[in-house]
Amino acid sequence: MINIIKEKLLVNNTVNVVIENSNWKLHSLEGYTENELNICSDFAKADGFDAIREKSIKYYLDNEAHFYTLFTEKIKRMLEFEDFYGDYDFEPAFDAYEIELPETVSNEWIKENIKLIQINIREEKEGMCFLEFDFAVSWDEEHGLVALTLKDKFVGFAEGGYCWYLD
Repeated sequence: MINIIKEKLLVNNTVNVVIENSNWKLHSLEGYTENELNICSDFAKADGFDAIREKSIKYYLDNEAHFYTLFTEKIKRMLEFEDFYGDYDFEPAFDAYEIELPETVSNEWIKENIKLIQINIREEKEGMCFLEFDFAVSWDEEHGLVALTLKDKFVGFAEGGYCWYLD
C-alpha cells in the first residue's frame, strides 16, 4: 500500500486509496459510503513525498486500528462533555440539521454520523509529520471536523477549515 501511495504522491499532491481492512469502511454517511481515503500533501511546506512523509503515512497505516479507537473515543468525549479545542460550538449545527445528540454516544451512532475522508500531511517535527484527519460529519456538511496528530499523540479537534498554527 505504501508503495502505491509513494508512487502517486511523487507525481501528484493527492492520491485516493482503499484500505480494505479499515474500520472506517463500516461507516456510512450520506455521500460518503465508499471506503476511499484521500491522502494529500498540499499543506506541507516542502515539495514532494520525502522519507519523513512516507514514514508518517506508513505509521498511520501500520497503526490504523489504534487511530480508529483514539478518534472514536475522543469524538465521544468531545460530544458528550463538549470537551472541544477552540471556540467551536457544534450545538447550533445539530439544531440546524435537526440531529439529536444522544446522552451517551455509541459506536453505532458514530458509524452513522462520522466518516474519515482525507488525511493531510502537514509540517514535519522531530522526524515525523503532523497528520490532519478530515472527517465528514452529519451535523456540518460544509466544514466537517478535523483532528491533528503527531505520531501517536492527539493534538486536538477543530471545525473543518481551521488553520492549525504549528510551533
